[in-house]
Amino acid sequence: MPASMPLLLPGPRGMRPAARADELRELLRQALESLERAVSPSSPFDPAKASHTWRVAASDYSKSTILLPALAGLRLAAPGTRLAVLGIAPSRIARQAEQGEVDMAFHISDEAPASLHRRPLFTDQYVLVGRAGHPRLKRRPTLSQFCKLDHVIVLPDGGGLHGITDTALSELGLTRRVVLSILQPMDSPPRC
Repeated sequence: MPASMPLLLPGPRGMRPAARADELRELLRQALESLERAVSPSSPFDPAKASHTWRVAASDYSKSTILLPALAGLRLAAPGTRLAVLGIAPSRIARQAEQGEVDMAFHISDEAPASLHRRPLFTDQYVLVGRAGHPRLKRRPTLSQFCKLDHVIVLPDGGGLHGITDTALSELGLTRRVVLSILQPMDSPPRC
């Protein structure tokens, strides 16, 4: 048969399959089913029988809010698995995932590489923390008053003075005064 034989033909309400398309339909269905069987696991994943070491990149915040609370359930459901937690390096997440260095990463959605699959786990709110009796925090500060306060920032991949809060403020035409920047250790072992 000629290679240029059309699969679709114009019909009264759009396109309709040509005779060749009808001939190929069953063959393609069988081929796709065979391919699906070939790439599908022979049996479903059973966490109780798993012995995988999961490599997870996470910030200190993710370690304490997600991983630590999930650990007991993971140990119960999948006792043969192990968890290796790495410090998160946002600029390296995509490369680490592509090269199989990490299985997953817990990170904020706005800064996650677009090339990776992601799923939101929860939403969170920032709070302002200051010492008891701070003269500028007797009442809830306005945004302008907030920006005039001295700020501390903890960053996972740099010692810079700009974070996600600063990005949000700059979109409003505002800046805050960061007076201390602390570098979050990248691959420091978790404290036991």
